[in-house]
Amino acid sequence: MFPSTDPAWAQVADFLRAKLRDGEEILAPGEFLDLFAGAYGYRAAYALSPERFTFVVVHMGMLQEVGRRRLTAFRHRLAPVFGNDVFVVLGPADRAQGVSRRTLAAVEKLAPRGLHAPRADASPVSAAVLTTHDRPDALARSLPQVVALGVEVLVVDDGSAEAAAGEIEAICRAHGARRLRFEENRGLPNAVNAGIGYWLADPAVDWISLFNDDVDVRPDALEMLARVQDPRTRPLLTGRSDPLHSDFGGDTIDGVEVRWLRSAPGVHLHGHRDYWRDVLPIPTPYLAAPKRDGGLPGQGADEDFWITCWSPRSIAKRGGHVACIPGLVRTFIHQPLDSTWSEGSAAAEDPPLAPPPRATSA
Repeated sequence: MFPSTDPAWAQVADFLRAKLRDGEEILAPGEFLDLFAGAYGYRAAYALSPERFTFVVVHMGMLQEVGRRRLTAFRHRLAPVFGNDVFVVLGPADRAQGVSRRTLAAVEKLAPRGLHAPRADASPVSAAVLTTHDRPDALARSLPQVVALGVEVLVVDDGSAEAAAGEIEAICRAHGARRLRFEENRGLPNAVNAGIGYWLADPAVDWISLFNDDVDVRPDALEMLARVQDPRTRPLLTGRSDPLHSDFGGDTIDGVEVRWLRSAPGVHLHGHRDYWRDVLPIPTPYLAAPKRDGGLPGQGADEDFWITCWSPRSIAKRGGHVACIPGLVRTFIHQPLDSTWSEGSAAAEDPPLAPPPRATSA
């Protein structure tokens, strides 16, 4: 229950009522949930991106719950905007209200602005998911390339037959990849849900790359994606372009040529953990999708459309685009007979992978 009769608490509540705008969120002691729908308690901070909070209400007696490391990170983005004997509120500098020297001194003591500044060379942690079903030959070609990216890899075997499952297990063991096997074929959306969820259980993982088992991958694919990825503005990327998906122009970001898409095939999708949580769980159109005899004629699993543009929280529905760096990933399977669901004509073969940029001499 919110202690409304306590002047220090009431002052902060009044400040937030005056300054908080629709849709904005705050991190604060749990009691503030009684007053503000957009409030989150300190204990929820581990599960949420720090960038989502407009205000952070710091109770001076609860610093251990806030966490000094987290507080320091907030301090580099937010300014002291209000304070009293109990609280310091961090927020947008243009919404400050009568910040005293005492408050400024308290913040500087708690989290000096120059101390432990975010390092420009600090690399986010990535992991990979590779889905497969009854195609050990394809996995034997693709898995070594994904492992060579230098990240932990989980192979999700969606109910392969016993013989194929044994081969898949041996391939995973040979290349040091983790394996998750379903005893029955439940469908690609379910495999993606389980694989992405596996890595979401590890708070240290920031970005998750999803691959089909029929991919060739450029060795520097994740390095190139890291130069473009951004949790807020570019949370979903792909290393493969496809002429069946419309191109909405392009830009150059950090020297990397990027094309803008509203949808992209599921051959490869690379997303920030917050984005994956927004679009999961992926629904399945019918059990064990994709299959030639399931759903509508020619209907696949549609997981790629859900991730990119069908989910109400997808990047397309937010008014954004999938950031595509062409030539990082290609598929080497084009014949309908090699597909579990397609009965159409053979697709055009993907072009070779783009060569990595040449290193420049000093």
